[in-house]
Amino acid sequence: MKGIMGVKIMKQVAVILLIEVLFLFLSSANAAERQQLPISNNSLAAVDDAAEDAAAGSTGLCRGATGGQDRSALFAIAAGGTNSEYGTCVDQTSDGGFIVSGYSYVSASDDILLMRFNDSGAFVWSKRAAANNLDRANWVRQTADGGYIITGHSSSYGAGSYDIVLMKFDSTGALTWSKTAGGYSGDMGKCVIQTTDGAYVITGFTASFGGTGNIFLMKVNSAGTVLWTKMAGGGSGDQGRCVEQTPDGGFIVAGLAQSYGMGGADVVLMKFNSAGDVEWSRTAGTTGEEYANSLCRTADGGYVIAGTLFGGAGTYDVLVAKFNSGGALEWARTAGGAAADYGHSVAQAADGGYVVTGTTRSFGSDNLEVFLLKFDSAGTLSWAKTIGGGSDDEAYGLKLTADGGIVVAGATSTYSYVAYDFFLVRTDANGAIPSCSAIITRYPTVMTPALTVQDPGVATGAISFSINIPPFTITAPTQTVNQVCYAGTAVPTATPTRTPTRTPTSAHTSTPTRTPTRTSTRTATPNSTETPTPVNTYTVTRTPTRTATGTPRPIPATDATGAVLLAVGLGLTLAICARRRAA
Repeated sequence: MKGIMGVKIMKQVAVILLIEVLFLFLSSANAAERQQLPISNNSLAAVDDAAEDAAAGSTGLCRGATGGQDRSALFAIAAGGTNSEYGTCVDQTSDGGFIVSGYSYVSASDDILLMRFNDSGAFVWSKRAAANNLDRANWVRQTADGGYIITGHSSSYGAGSYDIVLMKFDSTGALTWSKTAGGYSGDMGKCVIQTTDGAYVITGFTASFGGTGNIFLMKVNSAGTVLWTKMAGGGSGDQGRCVEQTPDGGFIVAGLAQSYGMGGADVVLMKFNSAGDVEWSRTAGTTGEEYANSLCRTADGGYVIAGTLFGGAGTYDVLVAKFNSGGALEWARTAGGAAADYGHSVAQAADGGYVVTGTTRSFGSDNLEVFLLKFDSAGTLSWAKTIGGGSDDEAYGLKLTADGGIVVAGATSTYSYVAYDFFLVRTDANGAIPSCSAIITRYPTVMTPALTVQDPGVATGAISFSINIPPFTITAPTQTVNQVCYAGTAVPTATPTRTPTRTPTSAHTSTPTRTPTRTSTRTATPNSTETPTPVNTYTVTRTPTRTATGTPRPIPATDATGAVLLAVGLGLTLAICARRRAA
């Protein structure tokens, strides 16, 4: 009996071993198959995340190293509803996705709009703050608690013709609090950051305290309560357009000055201490018109700005200028063609160079196209690309992603089903998406402008805005995603349910340095004849698709005896299990 039991046990052990061998065999075959499938989209411009995060330092260096995720896709998408949508700013979220701010044109008014996408460009949610007049979000950043802070302006609520608006959302897009701040005239928020102490600092311009405009800097606590507000400028149309916190706890602001400088408008750079008082200021320009739209604190402690210069190769050129930590100009470059080209945003890359985005009319068929450029650390142009099609396509926001790539946000009419949609484009570090015909390499003319740098001696004064709580109506419109270019893991795509109603021929063409007024007419879609309707609930059917690439590796053949033994072993095991259950 013991011998029989021993034989049975040996048979069971043999069968179990055979099954384990079968499992390991199939697992190794699947692993080999996975290794041979193409992974080019995940390996494009591959970098070590940990090393890049260390090189990036803080977000004050204009880096997107928030999550360290690998890139799952490169894409260009248009996203919108039954109205026209315009993107103004983008930030990468801690999970590798993206948050985009902007506005939606609804029934002859603008509503603040916020859209959330995952790392593959799939739509997650959107929030619209609706009122009855012109309300726009100009800037967005993710906050330390996973939520979002935006600033912009509102002519629906507030004390004057339009007021600064500041809104805090949680991670799901639910509104936490909102405030307007302003005086009797026009006041606008252009940029907001979260400070190291958890508060927020906003810059922009105010026309409520004399003249046509002054730069303001305002600090509020985490609940939106104002801690202090300071004003700097000469009252002739000076604007702060971007702010960063400096290592000493102070702040650096870039924008434009019409009260100081060489004439027209000059780039202005102002260093404030932690209490909001000016420590030093510089203007840089010619007798024409120059201004900064974006600022990045660089790894060497200096600053780089991106903006626009009147003249150059065409009527307007992209302007990039590098300053040291004390505001001395190190170098400046313009890039453009025969028509108008505008610089809107800049960030420093991991290799020390600078990525700039904006809009160009010099390349293509006299339409606006997204302009994406890369300069090395000395200001030499590395490459330039345009992104777009047959109508107007624009970029305003830029972020360098945690994997070393680039994401830009703006507006597109080429790929929109109405007039304009949000345009979100994610490329590799070289501005490329494989097999994307919308991206074209360009060769702009690069020049070295003779900028004169001056110390205007700007003084600071304390001001007090009227603070109100705006009763915005928050809705959650669903957006349709139109996939323009895609490379990587498949993403669910929305089935378009909108019908194109027009072919837009113009976009944001307002004079860059003008001071907006409440009575100004909308110039974003001057040729539109449609009557947009509000979005309530917009149903989108999304069908997950996956297109396999590459040739799967065939499972290696085994000899007949081995296959028979494996099959017999599996059968014996099942029989033993069945007998045990019966017993």
